Amino acid sequence: MKNFLNPATAALLFVLFLFSGLSAERGSGNPLIRPVSVYGEDDRFEYYQADEVTRKLAESTAALFRSKDVSDEGNGLFRIRPATLGGRYNLKAGERFSGQPSASFCSGALVGKNLILTSAHCLRQVPCEKIRVAFDYFVKSEGDYPGALEGRNIYSCAGVEAQNYDRAGADYAIIRLDREVQGRFPLAVNREDDIREGVGLFVIGYPSGMPAKVSDNASVRKVEKDFFVTDLDTFRGNSGSPVFNAETMRIEGVLSRGGTDYVYSSGDGQARDPRYPQIYEPGQAYVTGQNEGRGEDVTKSCVFQGSIPQGEFERALNEAERRGIRPQRQNQAPAVTPAIYIPDEFGGPRVVPAIYNIPEPSAPEVVEI
Repeated sequence: MKNFLNPATAALLFVLFLFSGLSAERGSGNPLIRPVSVYGEDDRFEYYQADEVTRKLAESTAALFRSKDVSDEGNGLFRIRPATLGGRYNLKAGERFSGQPSASFCSGALVGKNLILTSAHCLRQVPCEKIRVAFDYFVKSEGDYPGALEGRNIYSCAGVEAQNYDRAGADYAIIRLDREVQGRFPLAVNREDDIREGVGLFVIGYPSGMPAKVSDNASVRKVEKDFFVTDLDTFRGNSGSPVFNAETMRIEGVLSRGGTDYVYSSGDGQARDPRYPQIYEPGQAYVTGQNEGRGEDVTKSCVFQGSIPQGEFERALNEAERRGIRPQRQNQAPAVTPAIYIPDEFGGPRVVPAIYNIPEPSAPEVVEI
């Protein structure tokens, strides 16, 4: 008879495994940071370059497309509108990521079996019925840019569960999908109003409509009533991205608005994020110091957490923290994982990671004296 784990147990084991310090290191030794910046250095990197923890979180994020920008080919695939970042935004030759596809318009995160967290202003751009929500819009290996997405990973917006749009305050929306999402964990949110200046952050989203990028090495600059300001390297298509606490892996908020993305030359000086970039000389990403610029605004999770159900992943995080197990993303040099070597069926060595479970402490033995 087969024994299957219930979702709660599976989620807990998943958390315990990932946060045990034995998760895979990021990337394969490739450099992850280049000297092209928004706040300081450009800290964005690809899905395939991320560690196992970050990849699992990324798999529960989504890109929002206009329905006209993803077309059903009838073979299980949806073709993405052919456009590159460099062509769409008229960027200079050699600008980072300029050859990648640029087709989505906002970002989101799975926070319920059929619920997506995003920004309310995304719904002002495109009505619900014309939004397609796509998972696995990733660069999975160097130079392998997605031209199509699997139909099973594309969903339609079926309704709006909650939203609030304030240009100077909270900006969030929770939309309902046309069906439940399979094979992914709804992400965990921080349900307390306890975010503070200096807290480390990272974000996973779809900047300028590109495949998912992770941006880290950021922190909270300032805290307001309904939002906080950060120095995350994010762009227009990042709106709706989940912003994570770098220590707890919980969503601290949703990206709402930010500073200039691209700058162009014009007869009147600099043009910042013009509506028609093609009429200017090719532009480039806006560069400023790590502690300069207006910053990026993030709506606090405590503002919308009441509209988000607590999922198995969040409960598993709670249990892991209760046991004193803290989340850990690997972004340093790869650590050595102990291993044992055993012969395989052909007599050669087979490497098995030396991973074991710590047994529960037994009751002390009673000794009569």
